Amino acid sequence: MGGRLKELNIVFLVTIIVFLLAGEWLGRLGDADPLIIQTLGQTALVLPYVVYLLVTRQNVPSAIRLRRIRIPNVFLLVLFSYAIYPLLGFVSAVSLLFSKNVINQRVFEMTGGRSLLLSLLVLAFVPCLFEEFIYRGLLYNGYRKISVVKGMFLSSLLFGLMHRNLNQCAYTFVMGLIMVVLVEATGSILAPMIVHFTINGSSVVMSQFAAFLTKGGERGMGGYLEETNRLLESREVVWQAVEAFGGIGRFTFLIAVAILLLIARLEGRKEFWKGMLSRDGAGVRGGWKSLVTLPLVVGMSICLYYIVVGMR
Repeated sequence: MGGRLKELNIVFLVTIIVFLLAGEWLGRLGDADPLIIQTLGQTALVLPYVVYLLVTRQNVPSAIRLRRIRIPNVFLLVLFSYAIYPLLGFVSAVSLLFSKNVINQRVFEMTGGRSLLLSLLVLAFVPCLFEEFIYRGLLYNGYRKISVVKGMFLSSLLFGLMHRNLNQCAYTFVMGLIMVVLVEATGSILAPMIVHFTINGSSVVMSQFAAFLTKGGERGMGGYLEETNRLLESREVVWQAVEAFGGIGRFTFLIAVAILLLIARLEGRKEFWKGMLSRDGAGVRGGWKSLVTLPLVVGMSICLYYIVVGMR
């Protein structure tokens, strides 16, 4: 088991290097379509893990806990996505007190003037498959053999760090924790995939809607982006967002917990939390030394470097 964890951590480091090299190469493409760049970037992210699975000849459904979930839970998971949205908004707003918003511009660049279906495919469907396959699939399910709680924290931290900026790192870390709870509540990676798609897809739809509203305006989309960025740089506005999301989030979080418990009950896993809180998790003793190896530390350090540089 220790050897398998070391291999996973080496793959994480390789992924960081490949992803950064791909980013440098893609950055030289100049006027290339942002959606193509996004797709190639996601491919660079998942490719080392696909190679790893092929080399180790693992059973993919077993390695990532792929199994069917009940149809009613699909609808409940969509509701759950919107129930946790204010919480993620709160975390994102708090992080903006110490960093810049870097995702707004990217999303509008990739969705402006393009079909909704294409935008959903590239910005919602592909990430929900690839990123969940990596972080809640291979990494978490590898780490949970040592400890469910430690695996939840570490896989979520890696998910956040991979985004390489403080704003996204903050809310994707929290999102990662929630996604792991969903895996344990349902026993299936399909649950976080559905929630991931819903959250990303909602952002795409809102971006498309904003583009539609500003299309005939005097300043157009550029003016809208400029005004949005100006507001997000105002600490007063950000504090207002923190207070608003915090107030709403207290109530919607309770709703999310209720939905989560119902989902677990329908899957026959209503006491899933007992396994998560037990000392040994999946039944194998181990500590941080078993999980955190040198390649993992190196990969995390590279990501932290980019986050710190981006805060200047």
